[in-house]
Amino acid sequence: MNAGAQFGTTNHRTGDGFESTFVINHLAHYLLLSLLEPSLAKNATIVITTSDVHDPKQVPFGPKELDPEALAHPKDKGGFMPGIRAYASSKLCNLLTARAFEISP
Repeated sequence: MNAGAQFGTTNHRTGDGFESTFVINHLAHYLLLSLLEPSLAKNATIVITTSDVHDPKQVPFGPKELDPEALAHPKDKGGFMPGIRAYASSKLCNLLTARAFEISP
């Protein structure tokens, strides 16, 4: 799977109020995979594209903690950094989702 977006701010919201970067880059992937999982062949390979921006050792603005509520409904909406942090956090969510589905029975 690979579809994504990066906005300069976190002012963009979906119709149900979620921050758009989080929805497009993470929740949509998770929902699709959850819906497809029952139909996947045994030992199917799942590929979710992410990047190093989730790693604070590689990128200084990478997330140092992960708060799903703050990602879905961030309070700091202005400026460029909240937007890039939302993108980096969504990429960490992708990585964690891939690992979670990897170990699922």
